[in-house]
Amino acid sequence: MADQVYHNGEFWQCIEAAGVNESPTSNPEKWERLKMPAQFRRVLTLLTHAHLLELDGQTDKALVRRTEARQAIEDLVRYAANREGWRPRPTVITR
Repeated sequence: MADQVYHNGEFWQCIEAAGVNESPTSNPEKWERLKMPAQFRRVLTLLTHAHLLELDGQTDKALVRRTEARQAIEDLVRYAANREGWRPRPTVITR
């Protein structure tokens, strides 16, 4: 099993060796929920979905999700910059 997983809308860290069928639901003692700022949920969900689409050979759909994730990151940066009173120069994020 991976060190970290996305399961039922949450990200989890494996804290004890877990087998393939030992999920956070079936074996909660082996997992710890990762706490993250809510504003990163959308980005991580989009990137996770993109990765799964790529694994399934759906690269065109994965590219759309990655583009949406980049836009969400740029929105977060803009929001943070405006709260701090400064604006970074626009940058282009490439793959």
